[in-house]
Formats: sequence, C-alpha cells, structure tokens
Amino acid sequence: MLNGLPALLDSLESAWEARPLYQPGAIETDFFSTADLEARLRFSPATPTDVVLNFFGKTVSPQSFRTGESAVNYDAVQRLHKGGATIIANRLQNWVGPVQQLIGTISNHLGVRANCNLYCTPPMSRGFDIHVDLHDVLVVQVAGSKEWYLYGEPYRLPNKRLAKFHKPGPGDKPREKIVMSPGDVLYLPRGEAHAAVNASTSGQASVHLTIGLHPQTLHSLLIELVDLAAFEDIELRKTAPQELTPAELVGRLNKTVESLKGEVPTKKYSAGNTQANWPSLQISTGDLDKYRWADPGDTIVTAKKDRVRVSSPTRTIELLRELDSVLDRIICGDVFEVASLNHSHPKLLCHHLARNGFLIPISRS
Repeated sequence: MLNGLPALLDSLESAWEARPLYQPGAIETDFFSTADLEARLRFSPATPTDVVLNFFGKTVSPQSFRTGESAVNYDAVQRLHKGGATIIANRLQNWVGPVQQLIGTISNHLGVRANCNLYCTPPMSRGFDIHVDLHDVLVVQVAGSKEWYLYGEPYRLPNKRLAKFHKPGPGDKPREKIVMSPGDVLYLPRGEAHAAVNASTSGQASVHLTIGLHPQTLHSLLIELVDLAAFEDIELRKTAPQELTPAELVGRLNKTVESLKGEVPTKKYSAGNTQANWPSLQISTGDLDKYRWADPGDTIVTAKKDRVRVSSPTRTIELLRELDSVLDRIICGDVFEVASLNHSHPKLLCHHLARNGFLIPISRS
C-alpha cells in the first residue's frame, strides 16, 4: 500500500510553489475504494460541512439529503448524484484508516499540515466553476477519469486579499488540459486557476482525492511572532498611536524581533498514525464471511447523543448511534459470521470496520 509515494513526494521539490506537475501512474490506489465512500455515508456521523453536494458550482440544499443533525440519507444522495450532483466528503482522513496513513505520511514528509477531501462526480458534470485555492493541492485520481483545465496564476502564491483582485471566469482560455486516470497525480501550487469535469461518455463516475497542503508561510510566522511577543509585552497590547510613522513602526518591530531571539516557533505537522498496519483492499473486501474483533480488551466505546466513538490504542472511529447493538455483538472478541449480524448492510459494515483496523478477517466463502 502507498507504493510510489516517497518518490512522488521527492519529485515535488522542483515544482513546489512554482508550477503544476502532472505525474501519470505515480501511485497505487488500493488505499481507497468506492465501498469506503458508501460506508462513510451510511455508517458515520456527518455534520453539514462533512458531506456536501455541489451541482455545476452551486451547493445543493442540505435539507434535500440529510436526516437529522448528524446523518445523511444515502438513497437521497445517490438520487441527486445520478441527477448530476458531485458528492464531496470532507476530511476523509478522519473516516478511512488507509487514507489517514496516506495523509500522515505526506504531512510528515513535506512538513506541512495536510487534509483530504473526496469528490465523486457523475458523467458529463462538474462540481465547481473555475477557481483558485489558497493552498497547494495534490490531486489523486482513484476511479474513472477527469479532465482538468489549467488557466495559470493571476497572482503568485495569493493570500485572501490578493485573491479578491482577479477571479477567473468562463471567458478565460485554459493554457493546458490534462486527462487523469486512476493512479495519476497532479500537483497545483496555490493560486493556479483550474476547473475539472467528468466528460466520460461511458457512464462511469469520476472519483478523486484532493489533498490540501498548508505550509507555514513567513506571513503566518510573523503573525505568530507578534502574538507571542504581545503575550509578554504590554506595550504591544496598548492602543496604537494615531500618528505612528513608518519609521516608528519599523523601530517597534525591530525591538519586538530582538526580544524574541531564540523563540521562533516551529511546527511539525502530523495527520495520523503512519505506522499503523491498516488493512489493504485485498484482505478487507470480497466475499469474507467471518471476522473477529482485533482488540477486545483494549477497546473503549463512548456513546453520545447521536454517535458512538470506538477507540483502541492505535485508532479511533465514530459511528452512528444506531450501530450500538451491532457493536455489542461483535466487540466481545469471538469469531462471528457476517450473515449473523442484525443489520441491513452487514458485509459493508464489516468492510468499514476492517479497513479501519477494528476487525480481523478469518475466512472467505
């Protein structure tokens, strides 16, 4: 699992913050399957920002596919998806173990904060109009194909203020077109205007992961330094003089920097347990019919109003509260048959728990 990732990340050095980099067939995609997406939608709690549907740049009303505060109606999501809506599952690393390993490895290797959002787009549709992101991204195609149109950078490495000055629109001409297939990876520096469409005529949905890369910039570091200094220096917390000259401000900043010598804050980002032995698709899918719980003696189950948090020494997952009785049945540690579970989708549920390291497969029918 994750074969090719170290070489892929090393190759980013030449393009980092400078230019897009397309690498076909750069990574195996056994860290994610469409069954993982279905399990995410069916079994795990979802706030209105966790699962979003977009239709040609417009956000679909959550009331059309949600059931209560923490759950989505899977059948409604599928109906809207077939009608052209893109399914967006944000922060996917919190719900799929191997994706957490992927994000943790990327975060540790590059020294940046990273997160992962999934986009599942039906044929002849798109989720967004032309836009720019204010962070670098890695796009990983995992199923189907997608056409990406790149329009260049209106401003190099923009922040929120710069991004307001030029917003690309439908009249802009793309300078490059890239057709991505499973295993292809595309790096886009922040500020690269882009759009993507599933132009497939075969009827297959396009699924890709967008991995957001959030480095600490000098801008953010300076803000942190001033905040750190203000914690100790009451003068920085006083009202600024109305007639403050540029020279006086520079002098004040120099004094602040001088007081902070040796205290420059640094960050080491990590997005998950990169050492956990997350099960690959080969051993957690298919016609498996018997499992047992991996750590019955070290599992802690915490029930809340609408969800259940299941924790072991190396992993945690949240599930809908309605799965309480099923968990009671299988956490004891005895071998059980999938068909014995009192649930409408027992095989998919076992897949979900196995992919997150809570179940160990015993046999295949």
